[in-house]
Amino acid sequence: MPHAKHSYDRGLVSFVLPSNYQENSLIYTTYNVDTVAIIPTYDPQMPLIHMIGDLLLFAPNIRIVLVDDCTPNEIKNHEVYNYLHRLNATFDSLTFIKTPQNSLKAGALNTGLEYIEKHFDRKPDVIITFDDEVRIDATTINAHLEGL
Repeated sequence: MPHAKHSYDRGLVSFVLPSNYQENSLIYTTYNVDTVAIIPTYDPQMPLIHMIGDLLLFAPNIRIVLVDDCTPNEIKNHEVYNYLHRLNATFDSLTFIKTPQNSLKAGALNTGLEYIEKHFDRKPDVIITFDDEVRIDATTINAHLEGL
């Protein structure tokens, strides 16, 4: 189960980790690979919330670096940002950072890589990148790791 930074908000946990969650049923747990997912985003919407919840559910050992590519305040979906900040405050495995200026997808990915280099005590074995509107299931991470 992902490590919490502090006590869970019951509504948030119900969304991210359903009551029927069973860690031993996850395919991902068969791999002993330190994996980080970098997710660049600009003007994130609800599909991103669902993807992060799915990553936390299906790959509880993965670390996630979410990089907001300087979304302007005028276009932010504040409901989505509130969820993202609550997830970031709840799960040690999630880091939510923002680029200082819009740098497009490649720049946001590089910002994520720089963050990993500077702030992670141990370097990951694998770094996976996802677009912010991707849908994943229990086999997604496993399928990526099998290709290595």
